[in-house]
Amino acid sequence: MAVNNTLKIIRITTGGMFQDILLKGQLRFLSLHFDMVSISDPDQHLVNVANRERVRTIGVEMSREISPGKDLVSIRTLRQVFRREKPDIIHVSTPKAGLLAMIAGKWTRVPVRMLTPTGFRFVGLTGLKRKIVFFFEKLPLSFATHIFPESQGVINTIRQYKMTRKPLMLIGSGSVNGVNLGIFSEGAIDAGKMAILKKEIDFDPSYNYLLFVGRIVKDKGITELVGTWKKIPGKNKLVVLGPFEKGDPVPGHIEDEIRNNPDIIHIDWTDDVHYFMALATLLVHPSYREGLPNVLLQAGAMGCPIICTAIEGNMDIVDDKINGLLFQPRDIGTLEKTLAFALANPATMQQYAGKLRQKIEYKFDQKLVLQALVRQYQEVAGK
Repeated sequence: MAVNNTLKIIRITTGGMFQDILLKGQLRFLSLHFDMVSISDPDQHLVNVANRERVRTIGVEMSREISPGKDLVSIRTLRQVFRREKPDIIHVSTPKAGLLAMIAGKWTRVPVRMLTPTGFRFVGLTGLKRKIVFFFEKLPLSFATHIFPESQGVINTIRQYKMTRKPLMLIGSGSVNGVNLGIFSEGAIDAGKMAILKKEIDFDPSYNYLLFVGRIVKDKGITELVGTWKKIPGKNKLVVLGPFEKGDPVPGHIEDEIRNNPDIIHIDWTDDVHYFMALATLLVHPSYREGLPNVLLQAGAMGCPIICTAIEGNMDIVDDKINGLLFQPRDIGTLEKTLAFALANPATMQQYAGKLRQKIEYKFDQKLVLQALVRQYQEVAGK
């Protein structure tokens, strides 16, 4: 693949976490082909990106929520950066950065303004707030020159709500970064490290370990999961990996349950999520909305059986009763039935997990995703 370091691309997200965690390894790979620059809100994650990915970074303060005064300052700063840097392409993924960077990019006539929507908040809202959020999530599409949604599910949402008439295409099979099969593989697990982890959580092989990975907020469905898992017969423990967040918080009694129930193991953050996936009986993903959830790609790559909600994004990965099980969102009854079936039929779930691993190898291997991204950049830039 030809190297074209004269092509300057600026990758932009609201916070540095998206690039630090979800795009891990991507910018370093792309820098072998292009002149890459990273922009996000200045935080420790952006420092991590600079150190690990070996690309130049620029901190631009961006508020995650709508804040007219701060947003105008952010747009003005981005406009100044674009005028100075003169990028051939700006590529944005997160909603707020999409709004700010697309406006600034249009203003400064950046030739290629790529937008990769990864899901929409308005889908899980109601009333006036839904209308306001819908307006601001739709607006960046009008300023983008090229739109590459993260998944077919996101494309379906854009079409369903008539958010734009512009062409919509996937990069490869979708996904912002694929999954690193060198890390997310059963063969990559170190036995000694796994033994230490099991000791730390007082692992008991006579129990089933149900794993939830994600932000602890209402629209991730954790309220239904915490209210359901105790009803399932047998010896079960719930492992919750993720931080509590103030935006869209879970009810107080759910937070208390997660923090205080001795059969719930709560860990704010870990770099070793693949170890938890390796020891888990199954992963439960009860989210209300998704783009293309990395947690399902990662769990599938680890051979961890999955049950998840039948929503756009999830269904791009999991095919019901073929490589996993689906249940209806916000529905405790179907969650309980699906969870009970999965625990009662471990052999069937392992067969599903094997098929999902094959699908991920074929469609979502990080190497394939990054190669497709390089080709897409070259194509849109006409290089």
